[in-house]
Amino acid sequence: YNHQAKYDKAEMLHKECLQLRKDTFGPTHPDTLLSMSRLALVYRYQANYDKAEKLHNECLQLRNDTLGPTHPDTLTSMNNFAVVYDNQAKYGKAEKLHKECLQLQKDTLGPTHPDTLTSM
Repeated sequence: YNHQAKYDKAEMLHKECLQLRKDTFGPTHPDTLLSMSRLALVYRYQANYDKAEKLHNECLQLRNDTLGPTHPDTLTSMNNFAVVYDNQAKYGKAEKLHKECLQLQKDTLGPTHPDTLTSM
């Protein structure tokens, strides 16, 4: 539904999936956190930046605590969170987070990894 810009339907399905994964796997399981991240992206696509910011922040913190600060999923959450700041014209916060994410990606994944290059 995201690729069809049917964000209301996408939101509904992602919320349902997130709840099912929380109930099945627990709140910090990587699959649960993936669902959380995807729902936050839907909020961003809807320009619902307050909800997107809150959920991206929660996902980033949980991934950081569960997977560690240099795990690729944590770095993806960090980048997504920075993009939400960009969308809200919070450029100082966005720049700081983008720089931190890029440095961690360079250090962890290497300077030529596709995720590192995308962040540049």
